[in-house]
Amino acid sequence: MKQKLYTFYPLSPEELKALSQKPPPPKPRLWGTAVLCLIIVGSVAGGTALARGGNNEPIQTNATMTATATTTTTTAAPVQTTTTTTITTTTTTTTTTTSQTTTTTAAPKVVPVSDSDFMIEKNGYDYVLTKYNGAGGDVVIPDSVTSIGDFAFDACESLTSITIPDSVTSIGNWAFHGCTSLTSITIPDRVTSIGNGTFSLCTSLTSIAIPESVTSIGDWAFNGCTSLTSITIPDSVTSIGESAFSYCTSLTSIAIPESVTSIGNDAFRGCTSLTSITIPESVTSIGYWAFADCKSLTSITIPDSVTSIGNYAFYGCTSLTSITIPESVTSIGEYAFYWCYKLTIKCTEGSAGNKYAEANGIKYKLIK
Repeated sequence: MKQKLYTFYPLSPEELKALSQKPPPPKPRLWGTAVLCLIIVGSVAGGTALARGGNNEPIQTNATMTATATTTTTTAAPVQTTTTTTITTTTTTTTTTTSQTTTTTAAPKVVPVSDSDFMIEKNGYDYVLTKYNGAGGDVVIPDSVTSIGDFAFDACESLTSITIPDSVTSIGNWAFHGCTSLTSITIPDRVTSIGNGTFSLCTSLTSIAIPESVTSIGDWAFNGCTSLTSITIPDSVTSIGESAFSYCTSLTSIAIPESVTSIGNDAFRGCTSLTSITIPESVTSIGYWAFADCKSLTSITIPDSVTSIGNYAFYGCTSLTSITIPESVTSIGEYAFYWCYKLTIKCTEGSAGNKYAEANGIKYKLIK
């Protein structure tokens, strides 16, 4: 029988390195033929090598060492394969952005001007001067302004003069109220009305020109302008409000145009320097206290258009000596001529004037 010889070679470092880099082999099967587990046993005299085959059966071989008296036993070292598993952990950071929307009601747009003394607000196409915060003196309103708001210069006692641009079409209520140092003012031609109390208590105002564009003079418009000596009311004005010129104690005369249809209550009350007044044919009524306490008024003629004279209309006119009351007047209010000690009423017989004079013990003179 022919014997088989099995020769075993040691692995080089390169082969060991290559094997260490390969993936681990599958678990060995005891009955498989792919892997040989060899056990080599050397003997000093003449060894016997045992090997186990794939079926785990021992194989006996006789190896005769003839070249040397020394027996060398070589044992194949087991190869250890290390498998390194790298676990990569990915951390995902989620950033949540919260968007908060705040709804804010828009304030009126403030139009910047070169002089910070003025507060100007835009209202549609209108630029309203709402407040003056300056030191006073001679003030020029910016050309961008189209209207002067209510109380804009209220109680500005250091204001001496003011220039209003032609762009202004309206002047608000009490706009210059209490400007005690204001001496003169020119109202531009585009202004159509003078509001309530606009120049009230402007005690240093001596004169004012009202343009033809103005159609109405509001209540208390010039109330208490104690230095105002004269004023011209244009033909465009149709109404004079209550107390419009009340207590203008330096006003000596005034001409009311034909366009005016009514004179409001207290319109000229307390005008103690007023000596004469002409009431036009257009006026139909004279309000309560309209000329009360006009202590310098000496005479007045009431036109045929007037139908009523209000209560206290000429109360306390202590210098009034003569008044003509036409037949058109059908009603005369209580105390209309009370405290008019020097008065003689000129009237037609049987008229309201005649009856009033007789009822109140006032002298009268009948006219035809």
